[in-house]
Amino acid sequence: MIAEADKLKSRGVDVADFGPGEPDFPTPDHIKKAAIKAIEENKSKYTPTGGIMPLREAICAWHKRELGSSYEPKECVVSVGGKHSIFNVMSVLIQHRDEVHHPRAVLGELPGHREVCGRDAGIRGDEAGRRL
Repeated sequence: MIAEADKLKSRGVDVADFGPGEPDFPTPDHIKKAAIKAIEENKSKYTPTGGIMPLREAICAWHKRELGSSYEPKECVVSVGGKHSIFNVMSVLIQHRDEVHHPRAVLGELPGHREVCGRDAGIRGDEAGRRL
């Protein structure tokens, strides 16, 4: 993914590469200032598992404004990233002995996620001669 983003950038395409798991640009000043303000206000403790309500409300408002959705904050969950969210979903949905199919071009941690969740390794979609 990183190499593909680099190719696009070399052709002048404006790409935000999240391949390494973080943005490839400096943290914007308004975010730095908000983080400093939060620390000064002692907002530096663990938050509820699903995220703080003002953030969930802001996400739902943005999603409605930009995408026309109608999600409620109780339907919104904030996580530390995509891998974390995928792990949580797999932990809930995959049952012991379920066969898990996935394409080869997938997060490298996915097979490990299955095993940590106590599930069988399953068969990779491409190795089983199937297309997903």
